[in-house]
Amino acid sequence: MTQGLYDQQTRNAATNALIDLGDEAIPLVQRIVDDWRKPDVVKAAAWNVIGQIATIDALDLMISRLSMVWGDDRRNVLRALVKVPDDRGIEATLDRLGRKGIEALIDQELMLMGQTTAGIVDMTKGQKYSDKVDMLRRALQNIQDDSLERLFLLMQFLYDPYTIQAAAFNLQSGNLVTMAQGLEILDNQLDIPNKRAVLTLLDRNPELDKQIKQLQIQLRQARQKHNSAQESNLLNQLDKIAKQQQADLTKQLQSLSNILTYEPLPPQDRLCQLLDLRHFFSDWLMACCFYLASEARWNLTRHHVLGGIRSAKGFVREAALLYLRDVYPQAFENVVPKLRNDPDRLVRAQVKEILDIWGVNNARRAMFPENDDDDDMNTAALGPMR
Repeated sequence: MTQGLYDQQTRNAATNALIDLGDEAIPLVQRIVDDWRKPDVVKAAAWNVIGQIATIDALDLMISRLSMVWGDDRRNVLRALVKVPDDRGIEATLDRLGRKGIEALIDQELMLMGQTTAGIVDMTKGQKYSDKVDMLRRALQNIQDDSLERLFLLMQFLYDPYTIQAAAFNLQSGNLVTMAQGLEILDNQLDIPNKRAVLTLLDRNPELDKQIKQLQIQLRQARQKHNSAQESNLLNQLDKIAKQQQADLTKQLQSLSNILTYEPLPPQDRLCQLLDLRHFFSDWLMACCFYLASEARWNLTRHHVLGGIRSAKGFVREAALLYLRDVYPQAFENVVPKLRNDPDRLVRAQVKEILDIWGVNNARRAMFPENDDDDDMNTAALGPMR
């Protein structure tokens, strides 16, 4: 039945069948949610099953995982808990963790937002606009948006869920007046220690984001038409908006001073720190870090590169390969043949194309036979790196 969760056409039927099993299904789906290599959509379906089983054992499993999982997994657990009928999921979580425990989870999300804000500030401050920098900035903003969703879910454990949902709806409207109403609702409701930090992080200017999106569309059109004069003008406008955002971001970091001490870092050092924290961030952010490091020819450590090559996501492995190709060609040559049997189709195709272009001789191919399924590359495989 768990195999049915992997296919969209059979997912609903498999979900219902597993729910009917009750507690007997918990060990089956627990193996899925505890395996970091499983697809996100399958893990989300498994958490949904556990939430709908909603027995004491199911609730205990979800609550025990709250402080252990991050990102999408934590969001899925929180969603499942708040959906349990008659607020049983909320009450069980409060009984186990207490108000202090929920506030600690809120502080973790605030700290995560602080790290992403510091990343945006240091990666864009004094930097000319580029596609790769903007791609990383948007990835960091997406993480902030995800963190805000978890923040609102956590608030539902402490305050009336309908009031919190109304505030979230208003703040997501994009209308300045409606967003102000959402902030007012939270200002009247919240009594957590870091209330001011939450309100400051939520006090955003949607107009700047709209301007950036419009300018980016115009920039792509100008590049397609090879209009260098218009491209230069649009890049200058994007740089000006980035400077305006710096002030707002600095204010946000100041509001988080009780949770996170911000120290400015050079862009390369900040990017390395983001890679150090990769387990708390999205896989896409990790890929964006490799793309920017490749473009800027920044040195990364073996630890960072191996983390990318061993990622469960093919697009991260692909980005790490491109980084090696551009910055460490010798290490790239050592690693590429090991990925000929990569489970991701796109990575396999890229590796095959590379090997065909290079015309790797038979003697070298013999070093890596077709049945070689050793995915455990050691550090030495990367060759000379720092």
